[in-house]
Amino acid sequence: MFAFSFYDNYTLIATIDGLILCKLINDSVPDTIDTRVLNLPNSKKPLNAFQITENNNVVITSSKAIGCSVVNIGSSDIADGREHLILGLIWQIIRRGLLSRVSLKEHPELYRLLEDGETIEELLKLPPDQILLRWFNYHLKAAGWHRR
Repeated sequence: MFAFSFYDNYTLIATIDGLILCKLINDSVPDTIDTRVLNLPNSKKPLNAFQITENNNVVITSSKAIGCSVVNIGSSDIADGREHLILGLIWQIIRRGLLSRVSLKEHPELYRLLEDGETIEELLKLPPDQILLRWFNYHLKAAGWHRR
């Protein structure tokens, strides 16, 4: 079992109201959440439990919308700070955002990954995680590394 440091606990505490998770979702997949629907604290009054639940419900529905698996996770799990569920959701959101940026449109240099006899259309049909794996193996080969 790993011990959490102050910063790890602070990260989890900061996600309880759902606002940071909403920002993370919008960073991974822009314009997923209209920020006008979020309840924001002001300097005089923090968010109450109902507002936190509303924000966390937006997190859950938006996570589903971008393709994250949110089985057995609810707004109360986020509000209660359930570490394994929050960290799992954060990982899925980050993975979704990173893999969405792996494409030939954004990185035309990926044409180098074509194998003998393969067309660019066939390469485009590969899922992003396969393209990323091929990129990694390409660089291992270029570096003369014997294991791939």
